[in-house]
Amino acid sequence: MYNALDIAYWFIAQNDLKQHENNLNEDAYEGLTNMKVQKLLYFSQGVYFSFKNKKLFNDKILAWDHGPVVKKVYEQFKIFGKDYIILSNDSKFDSKVLEKIELDLETRGILIDVFECLNKFTAWQLRNISHDKSGPWYRIFNKSKYREIPLDDFFVSYFQNMFVRE
Repeated sequence: MYNALDIAYWFIAQNDLKQHENNLNEDAYEGLTNMKVQKLLYFSQGVYFSFKNKKLFNDKILAWDHGPVVKKVYEQFKIFGKDYIILSNDSKFDSKVLEKIELDLETRGILIDVFECLNKFTAWQLRNISHDKSGPWYRIFNKSKYREIPLDDFFVSYFQNMFVRE
């Protein structure tokens, strides 16, 4: 199992790689914002947990106003505001963990599937998708209190119906 920040860094690194493969064509792969990373984390946890019956990461996903959020990841990237996250040489990611994810073919496969399926959407579009009235966020959201989205039978069935893996 990984932590959510490691998975977030993997998504950012993957996006950077895809941007460079496409000659920085933002139409193909725009940068990632904190909001978009949050939604990618939510959907990747959902798919992974629903199909593997184990957590991808142990961090709690909270139901915030603009959708699911992993607070530790939010805190790490909030300095970017609504701008794209730019990794610098002093970024706090562990390249050995990214290598571990790359070598973990089962996990990498799910992350690639989620990334390729959802990266075409903007952060705001993913926010709207996460607000699905039949989904886990909507069921638990309470404006006065940010509650944890439970990884329960409802969560599993929602993601199994939403994403079909071959």
